[in-house]
Amino acid sequence: MLVVRTAIIMTLFIGLLTIAGCSTNSGVELLGQSRSAIEPSQVKLVELAPAAAEPIAKITSNFSYGVRETDESKRSYAIERALVQAAKLGANIMVIDKIEYQQTTSGGVTGGLYDGQTVSAVPAQRTPVVHATAYYLE
Repeated sequence: MLVVRTAIIMTLFIGLLTIAGCSTNSGVELLGQSRSAIEPSQVKLVELAPAAAEPIAKITSNFSYGVRETDESKRSYAIERALVQAAKLGANIMVIDKIEYQQTTSGGVTGGLYDGQTVSAVPAQRTPVVHATAYYLE
């Protein structure tokens, strides 16, 4: 019976982490023609796209997973996720248009099913949202 309870608790915990890590504000708005996917390391992050660059998509990315992460590390992860999405579209240049922060709400996580239930607090946190434009340049 203890093994079943533990399995149920772990399943619920993993489900909660999956939901908490979802990027509700992530998305892609195509502006032009996508190309064959490339490696994320091949996407150059620049301040301003060259005039000859063709816009492929507007990308919105965030990273809210990881309660103990710093704003800087969450921002880096969000930028990395945007670069990965740009690479999937075949973009070789990405420009960050804006980074904003959203405040998440706090809550609690309950552990245990019957006797000895515990509640852990999950504090409110800032979530970076990266808005970028992906380009292709020959």
